[in-house]
Amino acid sequence: MECIVKGIVLGGVTYKDKDKILSVFSLEKGLISCKLIGVLKENAKLKAVKEPFCFAEFVLTGKNSNFYTIPSANIIDSFFDLTADYDKFAVACSVLEIVKKVAMEDNPNEALFIEMLKALKVLTYENVDENVVLMKFLISIFEAMGYALSLEKCACCAENFIGKRFFNLESGDIVCFSCKRPEMNIKPVI
Repeated sequence: MECIVKGIVLGGVTYKDKDKILSVFSLEKGLISCKLIGVLKENAKLKAVKEPFCFAEFVLTGKNSNFYTIPSANIIDSFFDLTADYDKFAVACSVLEIVKKVAMEDNPNEALFIEMLKALKVLTYENVDENVVLMKFLISIFEAMGYALSLEKCACCAENFIGKRFFNLESGDIVCFSCKRPEMNIKPVI
């Protein structure tokens, strides 16, 4: 049985001599493992597909053991320009690692997929602070997972913030200046 999914390559490992097992996060199936047969040969037609960040429409054939096989793919974007800026590349790698940790195998997560794709596009094609992109990505996926941060009201007194906010590293709460205590392990929120 054959199906087509849109996905982004999160990474991969060499398998046997000329094959590669890829970790792909797809819109339709979530996190999946895929085998590219013969992709490490010099004249392999799917060489570009094996690279991290490759966003493509993958043709998948039957799942043998734990892997789908990819007989063909149409690349939508390679995000190649990320390699021109080390800081943006490092943040983009962090985005892929985070997705590897939070995505579930064979469990689609449209919100996570869209946020990952948006972060990669902004990092690649816009002149922005890469750390802001990473923070926005993290806040978005926390909200999608039900862990939204309250940025309007203090977690202790529930009053609207006036002035500085402080992040309690132990509890994960954001507190106001009045509720900040010396014994708290806190950092100012910028």
